[in-house]
Amino acid sequence: MEVLSEIAKACGFDACGVVPVDVLSRERERLERWIRQGFHAGMNYMANNIEKRENPALLVEGARSV
Repeated sequence: MEVLSEIAKACGFDACGVVPVDVLSRERERLERWIRQGFHAGMNYMANNIEKRENPALLVEGARSV
């Protein structure tokens, strides 16, 4: 994680973090509510592929963290 943080800072990021994939499952309802309330504004792509946002292993086989 330390190496990743250093690379992110060198690229101009102020902050960088990593979470386990299982955390995302708990956030699905929150994301769906956020979209229903229209908070995604013009970012209509946020409503697509919610199952892949919930489970990145569907997008990248074997993903354990993001």
